[in-house]
Amino acid sequence: MRIDFEINQDVNNVLRFIEVKGRVSEKGSISLKGNELEKAKIFDSRYYLYRIYEDINSRGTFELIEFPDPLNAEREAIRIAYDVNPFHSHRSSYWEIREIAN
Repeated sequence: MRIDFEINQDVNNVLRFIEVKGRVSEKGSISLKGNELEKAKIFDSRYYLYRIYEDINSRGTFELIEFPDPLNAEREAIRIAYDVNPFHSHRSSYWEIREIAN
């Protein structure tokens, strides 16, 4: 299959799209935005997150969590956030503010 994909570049031949995130601990969430979020939406059940971190009790030992289809996880596993850029909107207003000496 890999050779077929390299020749044809057909994403239908890809069984699993993998996003790997390394962290220093097991705590915390993973943010998906931009290209990562778009790919998670497009490839849903074939999109996997892998999170790797070092075991704090055993230096040099790492733990890996596999998270398939993250956008369709249980409600408590997902927190929706919006990344807003006012510089990309025609509705934004811009002012220059200067300090005036007393």
